[in-house]
Amino acid sequence: MNGMLLGTWRGDPAASGFLRAVGAQCHVDLEDLGLLHLAALILDDVAGERILALSEAFGYEDVLDIMRRIDPARKELLLETVKSPSPTAAAMAATVERGRYRELLAGMGKGEPTGLEESIRRAAATSS
Repeated sequence: MNGMLLGTWRGDPAASGFLRAVGAQCHVDLEDLGLLHLAALILDDVAGERILALSEAFGYEDVLDIMRRIDPARKELLLETVKSPSPTAAAMAATVERGRYRELLAGMGKGEPTGLEESIRRAAATSS
């Protein structure tokens, strides 16, 4: 997913087209995922447990909106999006239990999962 986001940020039509074709997804920040792996290794109450790590649901249009907010000058590089509701993303956000994921992050000293916008901001800062 990071490659598609970076390609879209740079204006690559192939990356942007693929991101659009993938449809609604759920986001998890790589640093948060690393903390969960560490939690699984060091916390006694995680032994043998499978943890679903999801921060938030998003669609292609959400990614472009975030990128435009981060750097409005890149608007020409970003493909225009078709504004349409994303019921799949909304349904995923409403039906996925994320309590254990948040509990383990808190146990590792992190208050809240990193959201999609912050993840994109970090990636954009390192790629510019």
